[in-house]
Amino acid sequence: MPRLSELKYKYITQLTNSKIEREEAIAEFELVVKKCCGFSAKDILMDKNVTPEEEKRIERIIHERIETKKPVQRILGEAHFMGDEYLINEHTLIPRPETELLVAEAVKILKTMKNPTVLDIGTGTGCIACAVAKNCSAEVIGVDISTDALQVALKNADRLDVIKKAMFRKSDIFSNVSEKFDIIVSNPPYIPRQNKAELQPEVRDFEPEMALFTDDEDGLEYYKNIISKAPKHLNHKGYLLFELGAGQADSVKKLLIKHGFNIINTVKDFQNIERVVVAQIN
Repeated sequence: MPRLSELKYKYITQLTNSKIEREEAIAEFELVVKKCCGFSAKDILMDKNVTPEEEKRIERIIHERIETKKPVQRILGEAHFMGDEYLINEHTLIPRPETELLVAEAVKILKTMKNPTVLDIGTGTGCIACAVAKNCSAEVIGVDISTDALQVALKNADRLDVIKKAMFRKSDIFSNVSEKFDIIVSNPPYIPRQNKAELQPEVRDFEPEMALFTDDEDGLEYYKNIISKAPKHLNHKGYLLFELGAGQADSVKKLLIKHGFNIINTVKDFQNIERVVVAQIN
């Protein structure tokens, strides 16, 4: 039986030869190994042996990844987010590390409040709603226009045992929302549709278009919609937090200020891009 280190060298070489960045290739290989072999991070460090059956499963997934460009998470039907595994399908975005920054900022604020309430707009897998509910005492409502996405979110809330704290509802932004909240958080679509051809095939061909694209030229369509209506859905001194597309920070800040918000904080991601904005209603 081969040792894991032998397979790691073999398949990471194949992944990098197919133009996948080395760090991403390592992360993808380890994700596949954990799923196919039931290995923990400790098992991987201990360089355990892999059975022939496990090797075949690993090989099949790696080859599908290389041949189709389909993300490993989509092949597996699961993705990691803030230390937990989330179910995904063709109707939901793959949770991204950048979105963890958004959750971290929300949790930081929520921990200063007593019995806070949160609205997560465009919840998708429910990863933001579930992670917030898991990491603080907040009650969260996640809304999405996609019934299929909401079914995934419900399953994730159940798996993570936050079903009593993270609830979900079908709504086109605020169309089915009457309550007020202490925090509204959103990772909205922010890629102009005309930029579709420029995207990596992993994103362009496998992520749900509804969750990615806007019909305007600058990708601000959903920010404008949410910001203009958010004040009447926020409690006194409530917060509005967004994940941002690259290069959109200044435009979104101007929109927030125009509609009566103060910019409290912005957070840069690992590429030094302003990725999260935290604003508070005056």
